[in-house]
Amino acid sequence: MSSSSRGHPKVDGSTVNDHDSRSPGREAAPEVDVVIEVPRGSFLKRGSTGHVDFISPLPCPFNYGSVPSWLGLEGDLLDALVLGPRLPLGAKVQVKAWGAGRCCDSSTSMPSARGC
Repeated sequence: MSSSSRGHPKVDGSTVNDHDSRSPGREAAPEVDVVIEVPRGSFLKRGSTGHVDFISPLPCPFNYGSVPSWLGLEGDLLDALVLGPRLPLGAKVQVKAWGAGRCCDSSTSMPSARGC
């Protein structure tokens, strides 16, 4: 079963399907609250608890954070990329989740939300 037919689990146990709101007959893009953990241009990657996970040699090209009400496939909070101007660390913003993608490394494949 693909992740788009299964949907993303929310903390409350319900699911939200990945649908493109621009396609006829599809649901509108859901609005989600995102907490910014890495402001655009920052070199520090912080976890949801605020501790520094690592220092990057390159600045982050977007605001990066998590969606407190959604869970990823590994049971962690769903990651989120927020485009636009730099937002402060800890900022809580509401955005439309226009898409979802999968970030892969050598051992895992994790979904993340994309919003503007």
